[in-house]
Amino acid sequence: MKRVINAIFFFLAFIIIQIPVSGQDLHFSQYYNSPLNINPGMIGVFNGDMRFAGNYRNQWETVSVPYTTFSAAFDTRIPMKKDAKGFFSYGALFDYDVAGDGDFGIIQLGIGGSYTRQVSRKNFLSIGLLLNAGQWGYDQKNLLFDNAWNGDAIDPNLGSGESFTRDNIFYADMNIGINWRWQESKRTKVDFGIGAYHLNGPNKSFYEESGLNVPRRYALHVISSIKVANKLDVLLSGVGQYQNPYAEILLGIMGKIHLSQQKGKEVALSLGGSLRLSDALVPVIALDYNSWHVGFSYDINTTPFQIATERRGGPEISVVYIINKVHPLDEVKVCPIY
Repeated sequence: MKRVINAIFFFLAFIIIQIPVSGQDLHFSQYYNSPLNINPGMIGVFNGDMRFAGNYRNQWETVSVPYTTFSAAFDTRIPMKKDAKGFFSYGALFDYDVAGDGDFGIIQLGIGGSYTRQVSRKNFLSIGLLLNAGQWGYDQKNLLFDNAWNGDAIDPNLGSGESFTRDNIFYADMNIGINWRWQESKRTKVDFGIGAYHLNGPNKSFYEESGLNVPRRYALHVISSIKVANKLDVLLSGVGQYQNPYAEILLGIMGKIHLSQQKGKEVALSLGGSLRLSDALVPVIALDYNSWHVGFSYDINTTPFQIATERRGGPEISVVYIINKVHPLDEVKVCPIY
């Protein structure tokens, strides 16, 4: 147990030494409840047969036009044969993000799969692939440009003076990830991993002749649960996301209290928070009831931008539901991942 805790803190320390700024892709403070957005290698890495996850974030609501982000994901495992040492999983991801007066938005749909191999009694290695197709776009009629100023006021009849050749871009990209799961029991486990996004660097310019490509995004993460008492777990987590020249780093700690461990009436309450370095404090509360998990967090802005936001970074809600099926023991093997 001591080696596991030391490994977690070592990984978190590795994340800390990076330079924290702001990320480009959509992001969630409860990233651990949106695993496909940080690592395709986490497809199918959960205790159950089918997982549904939804995330909603409303950032900087005190500013005139807030950032609104929504994500929905589904993944499921293919039952193993009785003598198998590994299993395949597949899933789907939908992301929507819109911001600003120009309603600049991203809509994307992804499908992916992974393979998980049990390399020892306590260790599992997963490799995943996620293929996305989507659209970037904005609405010019809601934007104001210098050219529209006639000396006294804004005259929309003067036009923007800009020569955008398109206001929508369709793209496809490829994302991969690898995850290492160490588990001692259902309540003591650690996931280490890295996801790499936009490997093919799709074009993101609204000028057709431009070769401006989306930079790759790398997400390093550790998500852990450690049983410290009969009714108490400590949850340690961290993620570092890097998309040149930007970066985002979150470190979190929570206590999970098991209020009821009766089968069919399991209830747990989690309290704690995260720190987004040089950006925000994020208090978190979450409730588990049998196969349901509901989490609520609120970003408290700590940057100079707090003058405009009044420290209100914004709320975030996550919901996860897991389905467990009953499989005939003579046909499939019970999955060893908790």
